[in-house]
Amino acid sequence: MEYQQTLTIKGDGKALLDSTMQLLMAQGFSIVKKENFYLEVAGHNVHSSNQNAMLGASKIVFSFSGRQLNVSAELKGFKKLITILSIMMVVMAIGFMIMAMFLPNTDPDFKPYHAALPLLPWVVLMPLMARIFKKRTIKALDTFVANLSMLDK
Repeated sequence: MEYQQTLTIKGDGKALLDSTMQLLMAQGFSIVKKENFYLEVAGHNVHSSNQNAMLGASKIVFSFSGRQLNVSAELKGFKKLITILSIMMVVMAIGFMIMAMFLPNTDPDFKPYHAALPLLPWVVLMPLMARIFKKRTIKALDTFVANLSMLDK
């Protein structure tokens, strides 16, 4: 798991887990497995940057051991969005180069790959966007866990 957090619980862990389940279901997560002191939920992929940042977590597991609530998450929800954008940029670059080969051109120094140069900044932007999405997801999970500690009081 890419995210780990531990929280000390003072009250009823089962009630806190039920509250957690209700909150996550309202955010669009689906329940994968629920036991007395264990909850596993799955998020759906992020389709835009305007969605809830917690959806960047593809799987979140809440488990109790004693008075400790362990929260762990896989942060793969945003990776599909980055993959789709990357494929889209490659297809656009190929399309631009094919169009440049067949359009009339008066510049003797023009090469077909010049048509794809406007897409070059995306080589830097894609990893940067992935890092930003991951930070947003971690921050959202930290906030959620902090709010859970407030529910426990």
